[in-house]
Amino acid sequence: MRLQIDTWCDFSRFLRLERGFGTKPQSFSVYQRRFKKLVSWFHNRDFTRLNFLVFLETEQARGLKNSYLNNFIKMAKQLNRYFHIHEFDEFRLLHEIDPVPKDILRPQDIQAMADVQIPYQSQQETINNRQKALILLLGTTGCRIDEALSLTIGDIHARPAYIVFNDTKNGDNRVVPISEELLNLISKLTRKGSYVFESRSRGKLTQQGAGRDIKERARLCNIPIRVYPHLFRHSYCTEMLNQGVDSVVLAKITGHRDPKTLMTYYHQDLNEAISVTNMHPLLRHEMNWEQEKSLVKNIYYKFYKNTTHNVHIIETKNRIVLELST
Repeated sequence: MRLQIDTWCDFSRFLRLERGFGTKPQSFSVYQRRFKKLVSWFHNRDFTRLNFLVFLETEQARGLKNSYLNNFIKMAKQLNRYFHIHEFDEFRLLHEIDPVPKDILRPQDIQAMADVQIPYQSQQETINNRQKALILLLGTTGCRIDEALSLTIGDIHARPAYIVFNDTKNGDNRVVPISEELLNLISKLTRKGSYVFESRSRGKLTQQGAGRDIKERARLCNIPIRVYPHLFRHSYCTEMLNQGVDSVVLAKITGHRDPKTLMTYYHQDLNEAISVTNMHPLLRHEMNWEQEKSLVKNIYYKFYKNTTHNVHIIETKNRIVLELST
């Protein structure tokens, strides 16, 4: 069987209606590019398992990562269903090696980026407020940048405060709570039309524009890592998992059908990993004072966070005092 470019129309309909893929144009343009790449490579070859293995080996030889190649394996498995050819029924995804903990944004980094004031040439206060709302939305919900920029006023709700992300990447609608602070920020934004993140002069904020602004804010806040919109999603998932949030619950909030997918976002901070490792009785003597303080405070707060008691921690250079009162 040969892949043909004119198959795309019917195949895309299959993805939308039978497989439940999201219908946003941007998502489908990505799927279409992958489909075209396969059509180009297989133009004089049969679409078989053996030839597909050659395709993967060729791409690997070019230095492409397994995470990239897995996108084509997923596409091949969808084509397998569409054509009923059963060539890829048992085909597994490639192992994605990620031995080094990735950088993440700390809560204080996100807050600093939201609060910094950039001297724009015009509408300085308006744009800073809009960017603050966007950064807090990304940082406290773990949403994708395209989901944030697609929000309309009708997607924002109060009492309780929540937002609805419509027609997301996996085709579902998603309800996510937001803070009262963020609700108030959004309600005060000025806009040209119905989109939450737009201006009166330029219309809807673009992903490129949002990315440039986020990068500049990170620079002004002296954040020593590469900051980009999707890093907020990585950081949110990591922070919530570190706080003990159940992966099934978190998957609902972030829009993952399979909670296991969260492990691709979860990147434990190296300092935290060292601290946890040093809890072993044979290694505990290697913990320094700062690590011991951090460990004690985390255990203390987690244990009492859902109680009605008052929790206080008093720190000095060489002393830490824990107080618990009713």
